[in-house]
Amino acid sequence: MYACGVAMQEIQEESDFIKTIDNIKTAEEESSTVIINAKAKAELVLRRAKEEVLKERAKNNEKIVTLKNSMFRQRKDEIEKEVNKIIKKANAEAEKVKKEKMSGADISAILKKFLTDY
Repeated sequence: MYACGVAMQEIQEESDFIKTIDNIKTAEEESSTVIINAKAKAELVLRRAKEEVLKERAKNNEKIVTLKNSMFRQRKDEIEKEVNKIIKKANAEAEKVKKEKMSGADISAILKKFLTDY
């Protein structure tokens, strides 16, 4: 009877050992599944973040272009005003010269003054 009890004990221990191995395999499979799912979620989050960054970059580039265009337009308007002032002054000087008879030296002096002012 003792041999039978020892044999039963060994079978029980083997059964417990096999259950433990099965539990370890199940845990490893579950762990692997969790890791795979976590990686998939992380890749999804990363992809969405990259897409969001690209959208924000595009928006910022549009804002930059709009701002540059506005600054160019403003500077262009300032330059046009300055050019118009110069042209107006030059026309006034030309009218003045037309009304007066001047010598070549006087005309040269006015021309030099005009050119050095601008």
